[in-house]
Amino acid sequence: MFDYIFAVVAMLSFGLSPLFYKYVINANVSPVIANEIRAFMTLIIMLIYFIPSFLGIWKVTFYDIIMFAIVAFFGAFLGDTVYFYSLKYTDVSITAPVSSSYAIIIVIIMFAFFKESISIFEIIGGLIIILGIWIIQERTKRRMQKIGVFLALLSALFYAIAIVIMNIVLPSTSIESMVMFRIIFTLLFLLPLSISQGNFPKLPKIWILLGIGGFFGIGIGVVFMLYSMETIGVVATGLFSSASPMITSFLGIILFKERKSLIKIVGISLIIIGLIIVSI
Repeated sequence: MFDYIFAVVAMLSFGLSPLFYKYVINANVSPVIANEIRAFMTLIIMLIYFIPSFLGIWKVTFYDIIMFAIVAFFGAFLGDTVYFYSLKYTDVSITAPVSSSYAIIIVIIMFAFFKESISIFEIIGGLIIILGIWIIQERTKRRMQKIGVFLALLSALFYAIAIVIMNIVLPSTSIESMVMFRIIFTLLFLLPLSISQGNFPKLPKIWILLGIGGFFGIGIGVVFMLYSMETIGVVATGLFSSASPMITSFLGIILFKERKSLIKIVGISLIIIGLIIVSI
């Protein structure tokens, strides 16, 4: 059970980060600008966090750099930007669980293309977690909500691709290098779009909130996710990290006065049960 501690910390981090993003998006900050500021603030924080291993971060090969760029493109650039737009159209308690359906996509990719064995507990637990995720997202007939759900599903696809590529490159590089270069490339990819939009927020509170959210979402959360991938594998890690919506949905209901219902409670309960089964 102790092997799953990294996955649990990653899950908690990923569960907290969307709450900070939702507050900023609610303040009418552009999703692209928000993502750029988040990456910039997180880069500063993680440079301080990685001071003990600072020199080793830059000892990478050309192959590593290319792979870091691809990971950043699909994950923090495409995935997170689409995720931020989803937050603009629907509740965080819906966006978070729907986007976390990337777990089932990872399972399919790893089984189909990498022939990775999957235990019966991972299959059953994964199916229960995914069922819980879909139950949590309360279906709605409003057009804007449907757009938000579609964007959340699209972000799930991008996240799955990024995580699988991380798993490929991880054995040949360090976790510190992966995290730092991922953030740097995200900044570079977002820069032309953010400059063209302009209107960067002047309130320090916005920058601080995005820095905290980024620390959890693309900083320490990714660090522990990578540790977890080394310990229990990409499939189990994906299943655990995808369970973060139980935290986001619960706190989203409280902090943003989002709708609460029995169906959400049932969904969260199923996710917890699925986690217990996966960790057996």
